[in-house]
Amino acid sequence: MPDRPAYAITSVDNALRLIEVLQREGTLRVTDAAAEIGVAASTAHRLLAMLCYRGFATRGGEHRYLRGPALPACYSEPDWQRDLRLWAQPFLEHLNARVNETVHLVVRRGSCVEFVSGVEGTNPVRAAIRVGAVIPAHRTSAGQALLAELSPVELGELYPAGPPAGLAETMGGFCDLLRGVRLRGYGVVDGLEERGMTTLGSAVHSPSGDAAGAVCIAIPTQRFPKARRPAMAQLLRQLVMRLEESLADAMPPAAALTRIG
Repeated sequence: MPDRPAYAITSVDNALRLIEVLQREGTLRVTDAAAEIGVAASTAHRLLAMLCYRGFATRGGEHRYLRGPALPACYSEPDWQRDLRLWAQPFLEHLNARVNETVHLVVRRGSCVEFVSGVEGTNPVRAAIRVGAVIPAHRTSAGQALLAELSPVELGELYPAGPPAGLAETMGGFCDLLRGVRLRGYGVVDGLEERGMTTLGSAVHSPSGDAAGAVCIAIPTQRFPKARRPAMAQLLRQLVMRLEESLADAMPPAAALTRIG
């Protein structure tokens, strides 16, 4: 590491250190930010507010700040993520064409998920593209599908303070909720990720069996009654299974897509 400049600007240094944490972790509480740079919480709050203003951070729920849209340009995308994103894109486009709703591919970053690719619907009222956004996993259907792949021990390590507020009162209840998501094959979230939107998300498994990411559909709740959910979930699961087959067999996406009814 280079020597510290003789006339270092502490506030700039602190802001850059917070950017490093957001880049690495994807999420940061004000209290953790204050501890990281050794300042009062009010000072950390002002620094984070300025990072939001410049797009390096965004406000999340539960008093968190999340990595903002200005950071992905500085982020070195892992090879496996780039390959998954490129391989999955034709499947996202196919699903978008079938349902004319916004679809995304997400990957997990600790207790958060990052939206890495997407295709927007064309309806006048629709979910917006959120590529680059990083938000708490439990607030998204795709995130719940990815969390459902973890063991109770792994979930305990990810949430040492207990389950996310609003989902369950105990870790046992949280694990039960996620077990249901895994058995069903997809997560469902009403208005938690975005007010007025219902989302369905299903995990995508790599050839090794690990959950590499998840595909989700976002639909305005007003035109997505519960009676439509089983058919939409079936279409989502069918597409995800074809994507997994394509990954496992190195089958060209076009060949796998012809097998979707």
